[in-house]
Amino acid sequence: MGVGIDMGSLALLQKLGWIESHLVACKIAAAELALLFNFFWNEHWVFREINPAGFSRGWEKRLVWFQVVCGFGLVGCALLLRLFHQGWGWNLWLANLIAIIIAAGWNFTLARIAWVLPKR
Repeated sequence: MGVGIDMGSLALLQKLGWIESHLVACKIAAAELALLFNFFWNEHWVFREINPAGFSRGWEKRLVWFQVVCGFGLVGCALLLRLFHQGWGWNLWLANLIAIIIAAGWNFTLARIAWVLPKR
């Protein structure tokens, strides 16, 4: 669902005429909205068993770590989109989707390093 929110946000920003002159800022805003949605969606559904009444304890700390880890991917995604779309002339939506896929792989790898390996 995060990809849909990202793409939808970019579509709205494109309709407002901001994409071509502020591509990186628009991408960061769209990706951040998608990241926040994904975080709260996961908190609600994944951690629901831990605390059925709402968010599990410590969600604020997890949000900060999530933002730190995904922040690197977010910036990389914005820069890749700029390269693909403005630098190489790719279609905006294809460029964004490929940038999202690359950033998702980066985020997954970094998350495993940040959360899984230190606990071993």
